[in-house]
Amino acid sequence: FYALVPEDGIALGDYFLIFRTPDNDDLFSEPNTVGDDRRDQLVSLFARWVFPESGFELWTEWGRNDHNENLRDYFLHAEHTQAYTLGLQKTLEPNDETLISLLAELTHLQGPADAGVRQAESWYDHSFVHHGYTQRGQVIGAAIGPGSNSQFLGVDVRMPWGQAGAWLERRVNDRDAYRKFALEDPENFGYWRIDAMRTIGLNLRIFQGNWDLGAEAWYTRNFNRYFAFESDQSNYRLDFTVRRRWGSDVER
Repeated sequence: FYALVPEDGIALGDYFLIFRTPDNDDLFSEPNTVGDDRRDQLVSLFARWVFPESGFELWTEWGRNDHNENLRDYFLHAEHTQAYTLGLQKTLEPNDETLISLLAELTHLQGPADAGVRQAESWYDHSFVHHGYTQRGQVIGAAIGPGSNSQFLGVDVRMPWGQAGAWLERRVNDRDAYRKFALEDPENFGYWRIDAMRTIGLNLRIFQGNWDLGAEAWYTRNFNRYFAFESDQSNYRLDFTVRRRWGSDVER
């Protein structure tokens, strides 16, 4: 549960909120026809399967950030305010000294199709809780941010001398906000103003005894930044690292 902490502190009953039922039919009334409350309840389920013999790994997480009115409402709108992540990794060993890792992951935080006719806040957003979803400026949750989607592909090669890799990510930023703007002004806010990013990354690490020397390069192209048509921007990033493993006798 996320909620604003009152000046007199948290009530004792608030510590037992996780034991309440998942529906919210008790919140509906004549003045509150959509069942809003002053707390944001989130629930998520996580699963991971690992198959060491075949070098395969699969993981997923599914969550929701809103109540249903009752069981009937859940059946009709099971996808309401849901989000999910799906990922897999496959490792290959072409020889005794080489390990290749292939990685793919997608994250979907965009609201469902009925968001245009049924009120639903984005993930990490709430009509009453305007703060509390960050810790010192960092989002508590998926790094792509509210209402966004991403797809990621990567490859890593590990050998006795070090490790090298490359990855590609596509991100569509805050589709929930975009849909809201498009509904308010469909003539000027069409499909051509979607804010999307393409990022390509390369990394390299070299092992020298107990020392690791690393370098990483990113290139990001942001299309229609802030939903402004053709306000494309590029960003470059280059990192160098030197690491020392103290007390390690591992030979590489």
